[in-house]
Formats: sequence, C-alpha cells, structure tokens
Amino acid sequence: MAKRNKPLDAEAEIMTAHEVADYLRVSPSTIYRLLKSGELRGFKVGDWRFSRASIDRYMREQAAITRQRNHQG
Repeated sequence: MAKRNKPLDAEAEIMTAHEVADYLRVSPSTIYRLLKSGELRGFKVGDWRFSRASIDRYMREQAAITRQRNHQG
C-alpha cells in the first residue's frame, strides 16, 4: 500500500499511525511502540487506525502525569 502524502485533515475522526505520528510530532515507530505497550489504543482495518478522541485523551492523561510529577519533585 502506497503512503499518501496528503495533509492531515484537522477534523478527521479516524487517523492512521502515520497521521497520529504527525499529529504528535513523533516518529511512526514511537506510535507502534506505544500501541504495543498498551499506552495507545487502536484498531485494525488493513493498517492500524486510531480515533482522534482516544489520541486527545492520551495527550490529556500524559499532561496530567507530567504535572503530577513536576509537583512531587
């Protein structure tokens, strides 16, 4: 399957692993590592897909963890 180089649709509800990587500004391998560890949840339709809501929830959870760690140190 050829990789499409179209811009990320800011309103897309479902994203590919590469789109999530672009959204979070990390490498696709980071997305697959987070998926394998269970930190990110996705589903397979040919390739992995992720709901924008689950990615946004993950970011909020990570921000809360970071704030908590900063207040403890």
